[in-house]
Amino acid sequence: MIQKTVNKTAQGVDIHFTGSVDKAKIFTMVENCSHGKCDCMKEDTKRKIKEMHVEDLGDGEIKIVLTGDIEKQEINEAIQRSKVL
Repeated sequence: MIQKTVNKTAQGVDIHFTGSVDKAKIFTMVENCSHGKCDCMKEDTKRKIKEMHVEDLGDGEIKIVLTGDIEKQEINEAIQRSKVL
């Protein structure tokens, strides 16, 4: 089972995934999202994101770092709609 934790940061929002994380799915999700090939995020949210990258923290933990004027709730909603997860 995958645990997801979304945290507001000074630069934007971080999403931590732990548990049985399929790294390839996370990388695919970020790749699709950064190229506008996903429907999970609202257009106004996409425009707010300046940068998006994935960090492999080891031991089955992945972090997605989103930089921009975005809110935790916007990202939680996008995760709920994601077809990849």
